[in-house]
Amino acid sequence: MKNIEIKEIEISKIAPNNYNPNIMPDKTYKHLIREYQRVGYLQPILVRQIKENEYEVIDGAHRLKAAIETGLTTVKCVVAQMDDKTAKLTTINMNKIHGFDEPIKMAKLLSNLITELQPEQLAETIDMDLNELKATINLETLSNYNETEKEEKNKVITCPHCNKQINLSDMKVKKG
Repeated sequence: MKNIEIKEIEISKIAPNNYNPNIMPDKTYKHLIREYQRVGYLQPILVRQIKENEYEVIDGAHRLKAAIETGLTTVKCVVAQMDDKTAKLTTINMNKIHGFDEPIKMAKLLSNLITELQPEQLAETIDMDLNELKATINLETLSNYNETEKEEKNKVITCPHCNKQINLSDMKVKKG
């Protein structure tokens, strides 16, 4: 895309668009606020200039709201020139591009972090219930799954982190 720049913009000059269908659960929004307080504002907001010194959010409405709530007066923005149709399509597509966690990789990542942080501290930092944290870490034991154990092959488990159903017979996990 042509004519993209990154710049610091006063929050008072940025308005959310009126067509964004994305909703962030309250728990997730509160986690976003805590992250801003813990490490600061890290991710730019995608905006387009609609008039001189007036910008509209294309992606990042929740980040903008959290920035306001935490007392920021300016934020870094990616400013892209887009017409209405392109901006609306981009908003939809950016909302859809969020992905999800792969349960075994998440378990390994959390197992690694738990060596540096107390379980309670880690759970609080990543906004996860302590029992959910422990259950997710326990998924790492699936990396030792023995594919020759036929009675285990048809088991279906639910990841406590993302609620994704995992059929163990579909897992292709290498032993240690």
